[in-house]
Amino acid sequence: MLPLVKGVITQTRARVLEGRKVASGEKVLSLFEPHTRAIPRHKGGAEVEFGRHVMLDEVEGGIVTRYQILEQPHEHGQAVEAVAHHQQLFEHPPNLVAGDRGVHSPYSEQQLTASGVKLVAIPAVGKVPEERQALESTHTGIAP
Repeated sequence: MLPLVKGVITQTRARVLEGRKVASGEKVLSLFEPHTRAIPRHKGGAEVEFGRHVMLDEVEGGIVTRYQILEQPHEHGQAVEAVAHHQQLFEHPPNLVAGDRGVHSPYSEQQLTASGVKLVAIPAVGKVPEERQALESTHTGIAP
């Protein structure tokens, strides 16, 4: 723990007393969880959070079939990997794939549909056109 405390003192001296910025990779974010990383959220009022990104693949009934701790907080493409893993386990695609905005990309949505997923429920990123808003607010009777 002593090296971490020394690191905190060094970064505090640089930032507070000397007014210098400390590179993200050099910052000590937690004394008790040294694996903690800065996660930029790009949301109003919450520029950075701390922790780790974890991807969970879950099937009906809340059963987790795969998890992955992401070294780099980049979620794009994870839905495609999740469906490939689901197909490997169950020999068919899931009826429904859901995720948050960080998982969305036009490429991923196209790949999921092409692989046989009936409903892709991943909201688009950024300013959403009216056509997309209508799609995202559509209710379906497709079971997971």
